[in-house]
Amino acid sequence: MSALTATTLKPTLRGGETTNPSESAASLLARARSLRAQAKHVNPVLAEAYLRRAAELSLEAWVRAVRSAPVEIDEVVTAAAA
Repeated sequence: MSALTATTLKPTLRGGETTNPSESAASLLARARSLRAQAKHVNPVLAEAYLRRAAELSLEAWVRAVRSAPVEIDEVVTAAAA
């Protein structure tokens, strides 16, 4: 493992899928929308898995958007005071 660094490792998800650090929040949301649309046309067991994965992708998109967006401390203080 000494030859591997944190930058060469990608988190592995269910089914062998890996997250792509450069994938944008918009593309994650697009994948989630696609899964939700496909869920309407498959059997209920598979549809449940598609919807669960779509929710995971939406959450990941939110996290990436929050982490990447610059936040002005004055805006936070103003929003907290309101």
